[in-house]
Amino acid sequence: MPPMTEIPTVDGLYDDIAEAAYHADVESISQTGIKTLLTAPALYHWGLTHPPPPKDTYDLGHVAHTLILGVGSHPEVPHRFDPKTKADLGEAEDMRSPSTRAHAAEIRAAGNIPLLRKEIDKAEAMAESLQRHAFAMEILTEGKPEVTGYLEHQVTGQRRRVRVDWLHPQVLGDVKTAESADPDVFKKRAAEYGYFIQAPYYLDVLRALGHPAKAFAFVVIEKNPPYPVSVIQLGARSIKLGRKRYTQGLEILRDCKEADVWPGYIQPDTYAQVEIPDYHFFEKSVT
Repeated sequence: MPPMTEIPTVDGLYDDIAEAAYHADVESISQTGIKTLLTAPALYHWGLTHPPPPKDTYDLGHVAHTLILGVGSHPEVPHRFDPKTKADLGEAEDMRSPSTRAHAAEIRAAGNIPLLRKEIDKAEAMAESLQRHAFAMEILTEGKPEVTGYLEHQVTGQRRRVRVDWLHPQVLGDVKTAESADPDVFKKRAAEYGYFIQAPYYLDVLRALGHPAKAFAFVVIEKNPPYPVSVIQLGARSIKLGRKRYTQGLEILRDCKEADVWPGYIQPDTYAQVEIPDYHFFEKSVT
């Protein structure tokens, strides 16, 4: 059966929601929306009617996801065409040609991902590296990929949505491609990109929907050879802080909706006082 393009009105778990429909939903809020809302409600509100265009910097990661999970948009190599005769000159080796960029746009419009052959080879190597990682494969073998959950938050009344990369019977698996799979580097990225919010957001929704999730596991694959893989779980303090942050986000969403006021980075009735970065206060030594 083709994936569902209509958003279900009944809360629960669904394994057949189209990815495009999930991201286009403006009646519920995802963990990405929570993070944007916490930055500035105005940015979140604008994004509801002005979705950002796809970024080609994410294409390698998206293709790796497809190869690993078995679902998602498929890659297609854009071709180069003769500017005069329009003859197909075969697979492009870079994206500099206007005809190649035009073909890439056609591929994306058709729902696939334009990616050079060398990048597809890299995505395949990343997937093969993961398949050799015993613990990662324990998580990503039993269960289902791309499961979507919807649930109203009891306190704020806001409808939440989540989309789990891999729903293992006991673990929620999330595949991340990264410049480094070193856990010491990842913990900084977990703070910077709000992964510490994502983990409890997903855990709380899935558990409330009846899934016996014991943990949220980040399966991190490095983008460069030899494509090392790390399975990483955030600690209890990080999960607790993430739960506090996402609850604050839901409260902000409720209040903004009720007042129909969507402030920017600070409230419109106050101001911010800042200091320039500390390193500017240290005089350079003269030798």
